[in-house]
Amino acid sequence: MEPTFSPRRVARAIGVSESSLKRWADDGRLSVHRTVGGHRRIHRAEALRFVREAGLQVRRPDLLGLPNPSVPTDGSGRAREGGDPAATLYDLLTACHPRGVHAFLLDLYMSGMPVAAICDGPIREAMSRIGELWKCERERGIVVEHRATSALLQGVASLRSVVTHAPQEGLEHRVRPVVLGGSPTGDPYLMPSILTAWVLAEAGFADINLGPETPAEAFVSAIDDHKPAIAWIACSVPDARPSTNDLKDVLKALAPHGGSLVIGGRGFSADPPPPLPRMSFCATMSDIHGFTAALRELDAAPGN
Repeated sequence: MEPTFSPRRVARAIGVSESSLKRWADDGRLSVHRTVGGHRRIHRAEALRFVREAGLQVRRPDLLGLPNPSVPTDGSGRAREGGDPAATLYDLLTACHPRGVHAFLLDLYMSGMPVAAICDGPIREAMSRIGELWKCERERGIVVEHRATSALLQGVASLRSVVTHAPQEGLEHRVRPVVLGGSPTGDPYLMPSILTAWVLAEAGFADINLGPETPAEAFVSAIDDHKPAIAWIACSVPDARPSTNDLKDVLKALAPHGGSLVIGGRGFSADPPPPLPRMSFCATMSDIHGFTAALRELDAAPGN
């Protein structure tokens, strides 16, 4: 269950007066609910949403059950402060420090950086650098990459557990339209779909991640069951790229409810499939974010 806090505790956490916080709640800028006894309570995710949108800071993360952003990278060193975000994240990942990764990603998110920018910037740069280690020290590089991936997976999962996104009216006028996706058979990578799901969640969608090694038939079955507004296929292995017929089968399953297909990853960029109706290629997470924004604008246009 998501934790809730009193206005006094939230006010102390962000360094403002309790009266200011109550005024913002009365003005409708901050959502609160009341207990059976009539006391005001604020969900943590709602407090974080307000702080981020208002340009404030969480000065006492511990009061909201959050980690301190200044965390050690290992037993002796500390994460770089005020430096390059990718370099700081690299330090935390190579030290296999999931709690530090969580705290640092939360710090970036609360500073106002969009999820897509976090994925395309610090995460991509740090993981690309880690992926090059095996060229110099193959065995050690593989171990470091696997441990870093584990730390990043845990850090992202922890962050998503404390940050939820405000519902938005989306496609087909549903409050939280469903999106689903994964990676095809022969592609074992977890991270691309996890980051894609995170970006789509920030855009206001309810995400279903099918994970790696998902056959085309499973995509079609999941689409039939959940009727998503968007399906995604992330392919990092060129040899695992779905055939054109597989892509057509997925699009056919999406057609009855007007769904769209987004594809991306090295597997597609190396050898792009032929253009197909309602299918878009996105090279970056920012492309995916832009695609969803354009889709919502199209849906909101007169006559739709």
